[in-house]
Amino acid sequence: MAEGKQSIKITIADRSYPLNITASHEEVVRAAVKEINNNVEHFMSRYANRDVQDALSIAVLEMAVSLIKLKKDNQEAAKFAGDLENLSLQLEEYINTK
Repeated sequence: MAEGKQSIKITIADRSYPLNITASHEEVVRAAVKEINNNVEHFMSRYANRDVQDALSIAVLEMAVSLIKLKKDNQEAAKFAGDLENLSLQLEEYINTK
């Protein structure tokens, strides 16, 4: 095992998976697993006639949509921050020339 890596076992929708991750990522991985399992349980209870694969697919789709929205929001926020920085520099320049 590589230095800084640890072996953990996660369970998603009643299937176990061994992973080798850095210790610093364990908390995030376990939180992601919990989120996935909560979403799968939600969809399984909501659509009782569907199988686990359907619930996993919808859970992944929902999480991917959220991630894409978050990335888009971050890009827009970064552009806005850049615009504000430029405006601030222009105002500073204007004040300094007066």
